[in-house]
Amino acid sequence: MRTAITAAALFVLTSLVAPLQARAETVKVEAFTFAVPEGWKSVTPSSPMRKAQLEIARGPEKAEVTFFHFGADQGGTAEDNVARWYAQFPGSEKNRITEHMQIGQVKITFAMTEGKFSSGMPGGPTTPMEGYALCGAILESAAGNVFVKMTGPNAVVKASTEAFKKMVTEAAKSVAPQAWGRFLFLEPACPQAGGLSAASPAIGARARRLQRWNPPQNSLVRLPGNLLGLSQ
Repeated sequence: MRTAITAAALFVLTSLVAPLQARAETVKVEAFTFAVPEGWKSVTPSSPMRKAQLEIARGPEKAEVTFFHFGADQGGTAEDNVARWYAQFPGSEKNRITEHMQIGQVKITFAMTEGKFSSGMPGGPTTPMEGYALCGAILESAAGNVFVKMTGPNAVVKASTEAFKKMVTEAAKSVAPQAWGRFLFLEPACPQAGGLSAASPAIGARARRLQRWNPPQNSLVRLPGNLLGLSQ
């Protein structure tokens, strides 16, 4: 009997602890939430300009991932920053790969290259780092672009590129608008008024429950809570 109780208690404890262990670490920069890939760890940013910083260790070699956000209309365009990143790898023209993609309203630019990395702050002294690579991403936002940059030994960066891209694209999906539709609420059906009492255009709490459902324009639909709505 005691064994059965102990086993049951252990099962309950495990059930409570498991979700906590499975919960991924995240980094929040502006409107984007980045899920930190397994094996990567958050470290204290080495500069106040950095919103967050991650470390990727593979044996004795380490790469770093840095996050920047300077505010609306600050930090330069995606093109300007890609050019500056590439300039930190002089002579790497043949290795440069620039990719563009769009997720919802978010435009993403990926920049990748490898070679000799001139490590250091812009305009300051630099340290040449042989055998390095870059995988950077720029997420465009009305509140100011977010810059994510991974640099480190070639082998570490290349082995981490797939996880890096997934982290960035998933963060873009986290702010993509849901297809809720827009409704002119017609309040609970009222026979005395023909069932249509007008209200101001809005996306209310009940409409938010209709995630990923977008009815045809101008169709009359019944929403949860006995509300009528006209899709717009």
